[in-house]
Amino acid sequence: MNAHRHFRASHRPHVACNVRLRFCEKEPTELLCYTRDIGEGGLFAVTQSALTEGSIVDVIIEAPSLWQPVVLQAMVAWKSKEPDDDNRGYGLKFTALEESKRLALSELLCALDFEA
Repeated sequence: MNAHRHFRASHRPHVACNVRLRFCEKEPTELLCYTRDIGEGGLFAVTQSALTEGSIVDVIIEAPSLWQPVVLQAMVAWKSKEPDDDNRGYGLKFTALEESKRLALSELLCALDFEA
């Protein structure tokens, strides 16, 4: 199998949602970007910034339907090869989701009128 191929374990509805990516490796930094799609397995983050495949980030999602931001750990799984700046970004796969965070994500997806 080609190392650059990927697949999704669950459906990801096409939805633009602002998120922050927090990197905690050396010095904590945050990057504001938006999603092209999001689902229970991960999301696609549209950004021109360079991310390292395999690195771990915190995905911080804020929405009017939430009392507090949802913070989900994810791994940078793959990089888009799109030449169009509006479609460049990275596939992020959620990792080690606790049941409470999985539930919060599911509620967010339902609030956005999508099936989780």
